[in-house]
Amino acid sequence: MPLNRRQALRRLSATLGTAGGSTLAAACQQRPARADAVRGDWALGYRSVDQERYQARVAIEGDWPRTLDGAFYRNGPALHDIGDFRYRHWFDGDGLVQRFAAGEGRLSHQAALVQTAKRRQERALGRAALPAFGTVPPNGVGVTSADDLNPANISVLAHHERLFALWEAGSPHELDPDTLETRGVTEFSDDAAGLPFSAHPKVEADGTLWNFGYSGGELLVLWHLDSTGRVKRLKPLRIENVGMPHDFVVTERYLVFLLAPLHRNPDADLETASFLDLHRWYPDRATRVVIVRKSDLELEQVVELPAQWVFHFGNAYDDGRGIVRFDAARSPSPEILTQSFRSVMAGHWHVPPAVRWTEYRVDLNARRADESLLLDDLECEFPRIDPRQVARHHDHVWMLAGTPGQASPGGLNQVLRIDRRSDTVDRYVYGPEYMVEEHTVVTPTASKQRFLLGTALNLEQRRTELHLFDADALAAGPRARAVLPYAMPLGFHGTYRESPRA
Repeated sequence: MPLNRRQALRRLSATLGTAGGSTLAAACQQRPARADAVRGDWALGYRSVDQERYQARVAIEGDWPRTLDGAFYRNGPALHDIGDFRYRHWFDGDGLVQRFAAGEGRLSHQAALVQTAKRRQERALGRAALPAFGTVPPNGVGVTSADDLNPANISVLAHHERLFALWEAGSPHELDPDTLETRGVTEFSDDAAGLPFSAHPKVEADGTLWNFGYSGGELLVLWHLDSTGRVKRLKPLRIENVGMPHDFVVTERYLVFLLAPLHRNPDADLETASFLDLHRWYPDRATRVVIVRKSDLELEQVVELPAQWVFHFGNAYDDGRGIVRFDAARSPSPEILTQSFRSVMAGHWHVPPAVRWTEYRVDLNARRADESLLLDDLECEFPRIDPRQVARHHDHVWMLAGTPGQASPGGLNQVLRIDRRSDTVDRYVYGPEYMVEEHTVVTPTASKQRFLLGTALNLEQRRTELHLFDADALAAGPRARAVLPYAMPLGFHGTYRESPRA
């Protein structure tokens, strides 16, 4: 009996070997990680930085292509402790932006804490004083806007020769792309002052940018910027129980949101609760698929799915006849957000429900949505696609993957590529001493090759490493690597910015 697509991918993901490659790949010998632990002190990934800035130059091992001329940026929470006070959620710490730039066989690394209003005020006070996503410090000070407590700690956007550190619910902070100096809050236009700009904008191949923000529990703010960063349209869309959507996708005609039933908790104490604690999970309520037309930024349709939680999407596309397809890393609940990311800050790991790669199909004519689970023997997160295929039919998805039920936060120990045309899987497995971070697809203008660039924390060596792969030959192992002289805290998202002279 022939296998269906889901069965074929499941079998391939379970049996595919991890072939060796170059001399460098042999030096990074792949060893399957034990299902119950990583090797080393994984709490290293959640320790605070001990200075405001870092800078180093290190040698590149292996073959770094000449066409890869630019800078790789990453962002994530890095100041988890202020004095003797420690935040209680991974999402709370002040943002640290890193810059990796290669040239002449060497790699330069810089890192700097984003100098937000929050960071400046708490540094002057010498203590944590402003509420965070999951923590309310004692003896806090008042706030007048979301940007008073904006830590700029989730993602980084390179657009029209500018660089921005992004948060979930506030304004972008512009940085100098070469020095990482903070230039300040960016509003894009007078009408946009203070409006939320989420951490996952979508940039199409021509530079058109779409984004959203959420506010007040019942408002989606929709953004449309042209390739020069000029605001073309800015529109509030009122929707009951918006919750806290983290990501979205775009097609040629639509913006697509999944609004999970993580809604306001009417029993929460507004005086003492953190933003996270103001919400409650309602598993008996539907997750809504919200479709918005690009043409006028008006609601096209809302359809329902069973309750579920999605942090990150791969991509979406539509056929022009009412069928919208997209893919995402799906969990049955937000337990990883509400419990696991609290537990790591206390030095232990709460094992959440598995996150599985899922494909969705929305039929606008029939007013219904369906989902199909893929790779159900693997946990998957941090999906990325070829940036030239945003909003179009995409041929591959790259992501982190690992064994479900891992009893430590080192469970995502491999990088994976799904070929959506042939239903085949290619992957590279890191050793058990690594904690692996998001890997980003890089497509240099001067090359037909695609590369995958990402960082991993080596717990045994207590160093952060940057690894470069051929994006279409992961099993061959990394073709180049650089080892920093220090360990950086684990972060979230990154981007690549090609040199203006490339």
